[in-house]
This record gives sequence, C-alpha cells and structure tokens, in this order.
Amino acid sequence: MKTKNRTTLFIDSEIIDTIKQIAINKNTTQTKIINDYLKQGIEKRTTKKQI
Repeated sequence: MKTKNRTTLFIDSEIIDTIKQIAINKNTTQTKIINDYLKQGIEKRTTKKQI
C-alpha cells in the first residue's frame, strides 16, 4: 500500500514553471509530474550503480 507524505521543498522557479506547464499539457497534477520525474531519476541512478 502506498502512503502519502507531505513535505516542503524549495524548488527553483524555472523548474516549477516547467513542471506546471508539463502538468497542464498532460492534464495531470504537479505532484504526479514531480513524483514521476523523481522516480525516474532514482531508478536511473540505482540502475547505474548495479551495473
């Protein structure tokens, strides 16, 4: 079961502007976009370490 955690992050305005635009274009939430990108980055990083 997935749990949701609330936190505060300080994100550069250029990044959050891009996230907002992506969310609008994909008709989804900024939270979903941020979670997806973080997950992709973590998976990519852990895959590189396993090689």
